[in-house]
Amino acid sequence: MKQIGLLFFACLAAQLVSAAPCVPGTLATYAALGSAGCTIGTNVLANFTQGSPLGGTVNIPPSSLDVVPAGGSANPGIIVTGNITAASGQTFSALINYTITGSNYTSDAVTLSNTTSTGNGAVSDIQNFCRNGNFQAPTFVSQCPGGEGPGSPLVLIGNGSATANLTATSLGITHNLVIDGGSTGSASGVVIVDEFGTSGSAAQNAVTSVSAGNWLPIVAPNSIAAGFGAGFTTTTTAATTQPLPNSLGGVSVTITDSAGTSATAPLFLVSSGQINYLVPANLVTGTATVRISGGSNSSTGTLQIANVAPAIFTADSSGSGPPAAQVLRVSNGVGSSDPAPFTLGTNGAPASPAAIKLTPSTDKVYLVLYATGVQRHTSPVTATIGGVSVPVVFAGAQGSFAGLDQINIGPLPQSLAGQSSANLILSVDGSTSNTVSLKFQ
Repeated sequence: MKQIGLLFFACLAAQLVSAAPCVPGTLATYAALGSAGCTIGTNVLANFTQGSPLGGTVNIPPSSLDVVPAGGSANPGIIVTGNITAASGQTFSALINYTITGSNYTSDAVTLSNTTSTGNGAVSDIQNFCRNGNFQAPTFVSQCPGGEGPGSPLVLIGNGSATANLTATSLGITHNLVIDGGSTGSASGVVIVDEFGTSGSAAQNAVTSVSAGNWLPIVAPNSIAAGFGAGFTTTTTAATTQPLPNSLGGVSVTITDSAGTSATAPLFLVSSGQINYLVPANLVTGTATVRISGGSNSSTGTLQIANVAPAIFTADSSGSGPPAAQVLRVSNGVGSSDPAPFTLGTNGAPASPAAIKLTPSTDKVYLVLYATGVQRHTSPVTATIGGVSVPVVFAGAQGSFAGLDQINIGPLPQSLAGQSSANLILSVDGSTSNTVSLKFQ
């Protein structure tokens, strides 16, 4: 009996320390997981750290880089996003390290997308992989006991993708991301997709879809989604007309819902590693299949569809921080616009809330939010700011742009005056939005 009891407590302890499934977060929250890490299917991603910035560069704060898990047991990966801009003479960098274990790995595919540059500015990502080992801080690459092997490093400058074939039962990964404005230019971005093939799979043929508003893996019909993968196309093409086209640059997206209905998704943008598309309005809820076709290439993945999936667009496109919103004031029956409720970050920092002025008390102040995944709500949308209920006077399609929703809230209560940090959350048919931050004078 004593041995059974000891075995029970040993099993219980193992359950308490086992890694939980990976969920969207920032590089800072992933680093806080330590050696326990998190799981994607049978794979464990752990030991996330950020090294010192390259000489002469400014470190990108870990809180400014968002991490979203991708794929499943057969094709695990992560998507790292950030809205970092380097002006002339500025250079930002991040040295990101992590490990992945739990499968027999056969390939590593990296895609760099959503980057722009002018003049002699550039965005680059150099990824080294350590077979059956781990890079160790602070020197990282020089501390790979298992050897990097053929194909490492994978070097990307500007939008593009690269793949290495390999054989390993575990991998240590280092990404050396640099956003360099150059001496006479600028550079901004970025989205990095890092996917791993396992025995019997091909990582470069997978696509992971998330909401374009909050980067979470659930969308609604007639909402805006972003699909990430590798090798979709060799050029970047954006739609210039509405209605949106069903094909861009020879690429198309077909979605088959849980009832077996297939529909072609209108496209906003296609690039080698990212496709922004409109989820067709006639699809039913449940797990759908996404197929991206272009020339002789095709990629597939799954898509989780719900009737609503509220996602507020934020000022720096990270899914957190202040919203991409407008402030409207009505004074003596006359409406006018106030300054935006955000300040864009500098030196690689995220956007921050800008104070909303609520005085004089005789004025009525309203906030106009932009979101996606809201317009199909069946009950009234509600909003809270700092825990205080705020009237929602309109919640529906914005009308001018496909998939974009508009939510007008207010008048904002005077009780919010003086709050230096207040969280805003929408509730839509029982689903809550991403949390965005506001500030009040």
